[in-house]
Amino acid sequence: LVSGVDANNCSNSDQVVITVNALPIINAGIDQTTCLGTAVVLNATGANTLSWNNGVINGLYFTPSATQTYLVTGTDANNCSNTDEVEITVNSLPIINAGEDQTVCTGVSVSLNASGGINYQWNNGVTNGISFIPTATQNYIATGSDINGCSNSDTVLVTVIDCTGLEEQDGLQVSVYPNPIQDVLYFEFNEVISGGIQLLSVEGKLISFVEINELEAYQMDLTSLSFGPYFIRMNLNGQVKLLKVIKAN
Repeated sequence: LVSGVDANNCSNSDQVVITVNALPIINAGIDQTTCLGTAVVLNATGANTLSWNNGVINGLYFTPSATQTYLVTGTDANNCSNTDEVEITVNSLPIINAGEDQTVCTGVSVSLNASGGINYQWNNGVTNGISFIPTATQNYIATGSDINGCSNSDTVLVTVIDCTGLEEQDGLQVSVYPNPIQDVLYFEFNEVISGGIQLLSVEGKLISFVEINELEAYQMDLTSLSFGPYFIRMNLNGQVKLLKVIKAN
């Protein structure tokens, strides 16, 4: 109420009503947890218009790159505004290791063992840690998940090759004996050879490597090896050969 008096000492009054509107109750939603690279959506309520920070649009999916708090401002029909916030926790992906590439002879079993997670799924019907016989050279993909439910994948190559004791291609002959082995494995070539010879475990892991240069024969001492099967991988004059040998007791 306001009263006024003029120069003639006459007075009058008037009044004005001020209406105070309550602020809208904005709800940004519950906090969320997701995995890196996975899209999420934020749906705020409580006002006619809703505006998020960080470039987020209400109700549309986006992919957060890190753990962060998101603020939404809501404005109602009375042009009154209020805010609320929500936190999105972004968990990193596990680092899955499908193992080293392997080379095996036709008909020989292999075992694929992934690491870096708590459970694993392989393609091509493979079960983690269970031996199987690959029928052809192929990539195998392991998908592993961690305790947060986040998953990642890795690939391993299994190369399948025929194995014999005497190889001949384009005139090149390689004789490897004895097999089974007691201590020394002998290599004889029908021509001067340069290249390398690898000793591999039955799983295809490298045990030793020797480079040879312009030789017609070579001896490999296997005395220290444990009993069991091994592979000899030879790259000779540009030709690759794989031989399965047995260390006898």
